[in-house]
Amino acid sequence: MVVNSVVERLELRPELDVEAVKRFLAMAIQAMSAKIQIYFNQHPDLNKIEDMGPIIDEVKVYMDMVEHGIVA
Repeated sequence: MVVNSVVERLELRPELDVEAVKRFLAMAIQAMSAKIQIYFNQHPDLNKIEDMGPIIDEVKVYMDMVEHGIVA
């Protein structure tokens, strides 16, 4: 599973439970995948990566929040 290999490479805060982190990341990936699928269903004419900028940019924002958090 991709989550396992990602978590193995992360330097987690010591107070975090590794299994909880894996579940959190799996939920985040699942939610993003669902959002992407909806986007593709709404834009069936997309067939080039160059045309997918809006959804790619949105996923990048979500991944930044996952990686860096949301608190300043």
